Amino acid sequence: MPPAPRQNRPPAPKPAAAVPATLTPPKVNRSTPDRCAGDGSYSQAVDCFRSTSRLLFSIEEPKGLRAEGEMTRSTIGAERERFTLHGAGKDDGQWSAEAKVTGVLWTHAGRRTPAEPSVADRIWQRTTLYIDAQKKEGEAQRAGNERIAGEECIRYRFTDANSGDLHEVWVSTADGHIVQVKVEAHGAFPSYEMRVTKAGR
Repeated sequence: MPPAPRQNRPPAPKPAAAVPATLTPPKVNRSTPDRCAGDGSYSQAVDCFRSTSRLLFSIEEPKGLRAEGEMTRSTIGAERERFTLHGAGKDDGQWSAEAKVTGVLWTHAGRRTPAEPSVADRIWQRTTLYIDAQKKEGEAQRAGNERIAGEECIRYRFTDANSGDLHEVWVSTADGHIVQVKVEAHGAFPSYEMRVTKAGR
């Protein structure tokens, strides 16, 4: 008996290619001039500090020098500042400063002054620029969590690769703004401690 004719079977269907699930990119918080929205990292805290529209601060240096005041900026490069200085002898009292194209204009006790003292210039730089030093460690090192003025913070530490100054920076875990800075100086400028009680509106 002849063999049954071979039947051609259609090829088995190929398994459908797996369709990758749509990945939702992680939400990235973005700070605005009126509100810090950092993730607690040192770098985002510095970005917020440099762009914030308003900063309430106090700064202390050794030998009893203290300044308390407010910095505001409508845009970067258009800062205004006013503070009260204590412990600086003849330079005590009310200071105000405003960034102009020609430089920073200073007023002391309501009178325009052509040359501000070095302490006033240091306060201006610390509150408007936040000069972030090159770090011996490569980047700021996380050194635990602490409460500062009732606020939960991440503490960072690093060493200035050029001057050897030791820096400690506390960053709020709530919104990522810089709460406190301490610098133990070994160079030409004095040590200081700065507290920020408000960043943004």
